Amino acid sequence: GLVRVALSLVYYVLSALLQFIPVLILEDLVKYFETMNTENPHTTIFHPWIEVAGLGIFPVLTSILQTRSQTIFQHGAVFVRTAISTLLYEKSLSVSATGRAATNTGQVVNMMSNDTTQLQRFVQFGGMTLVAPLQIVVALVLIYRQVGDATWVGVGFMVALAPVNVVVFSVGG
Repeated sequence: GLVRVALSLVYYVLSALLQFIPVLILEDLVKYFETMNTENPHTTIFHPWIEVAGLGIFPVLTSILQTRSQTIFQHGAVFVRTAISTLLYEKSLSVSATGRAATNTGQVVNMMSNDTTQLQRFVQFGGMTLVAPLQIVVALVLIYRQVGDATWVGVGFMVALAPVNVVVFSVGG
């Protein structure tokens, strides 16, 4: 149970970090090709052909890790939904006459379908929510390395637009 969730989180963190490696490889290759015919050529971390191979290998490895992580989370989510549905079903069979009078069939059906589905989604996407801050920090560091202080202008703009997004996305629901 808990060990599988921890393993799934490790898979997802690794896949999230591996997503940034092709960006770093491309940066290294661009520097190499820009300075190839100059007096002071850039030396790549690895041989350029190994880096080119890495551009194909790392996305495949990332995809495998993400798929494995999502599969574990999906199994856990289905288990949670099934367990709660079973508990609700058992409770509905053993509830007293007073309890039956206080709860209508619609409420029970709502709990059995909508509420259990929401819990399933929560478990299914929980890992992504935990890893997102790490991805944001790494992305900001990489952007800062490329454009410097202009990064903070973009971050400030996104923060300033957050209330607009809240209004736009809350109108429908």
